[in-house]
Amino acid sequence: MLLAMTVLFAAACNTSDPVSDESESTVGEETTSTPEETAAPEPVSLIPEGFDFRKTVSDYMRKMGLVEWKAKETADYSSEWDITKGLIYEGGKTYRGMPYANQQCGFEIFAAHLDENNVYIGSTVFDDCYGNTCTTSIKNAWYLVSNTINFRYAIDMFPYPDKDTGVLPLGNIPWGEYDGKNTSLSVKKKTDKTTVYEAYSLLQLGDAVVYYHDNNGHGRMVTGEVKTARNADGTINGDRSFVTLTDQTSHFIKNSDSPLPTHWNVDRKFSFADLYVGGYLPVTIKELQEGKAEEPAFKILNKPLAKTFTGSKTFRGTVESNFKIILATSTLTDDSGNVLFTHTATPEGMSYDMTELNSLFDLKTLGAGSYTFSVKATIGFGEFEVYSLTFEL
Repeated sequence: MLLAMTVLFAAACNTSDPVSDESESTVGEETTSTPEETAAPEPVSLIPEGFDFRKTVSDYMRKMGLVEWKAKETADYSSEWDITKGLIYEGGKTYRGMPYANQQCGFEIFAAHLDENNVYIGSTVFDDCYGNTCTTSIKNAWYLVSNTINFRYAIDMFPYPDKDTGVLPLGNIPWGEYDGKNTSLSVKKKTDKTTVYEAYSLLQLGDAVVYYHDNNGHGRMVTGEVKTARNADGTINGDRSFVTLTDQTSHFIKNSDSPLPTHWNVDRKFSFADLYVGGYLPVTIKELQEGKAEEPAFKILNKPLAKTFTGSKTFRGTVESNFKIILATSTLTDDSGNVLFTHTATPEGMSYDMTELNSLFDLKTLGAGSYTFSVKATIGFGEFEVYSLTFEL
């Protein structure tokens, strides 16, 4: 018997039930008000008031670069790519910063594969290891606030006029004419140092700088102070101006101030002059520029109903969002509030399939009584209860 069921949706979400072989309805309270007398409810935003877009992505980037973990076994990535020469994680040794690997994931799934002693117990195969690269670390941080970006490599982070990856230019750097191989150099040839320096001065927390030369590129995120020093004539002094950046690299850093071996620069200062020589150009994304994003929304496909639990005694349904779901926590409690089962998944995408819970908990083991099943989804804007159902057996 169904006692209560609630599903939370953002105001912008379509609240009609998805196609299903089952349906339930509720009866609204009686009212004598005419349609004209009933005021439309004010839309409620799931983005917290005063939410700091820039600090959110910057803090996440730093978190990926500062996490400490121990290698359970040796993983040698020195021959995977040309840029990973010397990249060997030695078994039993502790490192700082998520691994440089081709899984290209976020922090949560990496942390889920650390045991109670911070020993990494996930795959050590380069393509399957729960790590990321220079540009995909930036992408995972931006994913917290953006659903408009789509890139993988440094060259895709350039705001080409004929491509739409969600990355936007800063300043008055001309992007209309470029060479696909030597992108940084070809763009610089169309402008001057003054213009590039002025573009650097516009960088803010969470923005990025990126270069691409001859099939090789790199990206860094602004995670601290940007200081612009000007000469007496008002021009920018590139040697005295700097940007505080964090980046994931493909090699261990010999001059790092980290007490542990690391291939991350965290909050390292780079002068405008050095960035210019390196070919770095400044970019951002719409959500950081505007300080707003599309309204978050959730929906449940193949929604679990009371008889799903009382009849087939199985978990079903898929949680979908218009933003990356970084955590999905499912909980089953009895009528006294005792937790019988809980599981936190790391979907690494915009959907979470609840059928995976069937391999983790057997509903057929439940005795007669009242139970509540709920699901909470965490996106960059916070944790939200997206489903709750109370049923009796």
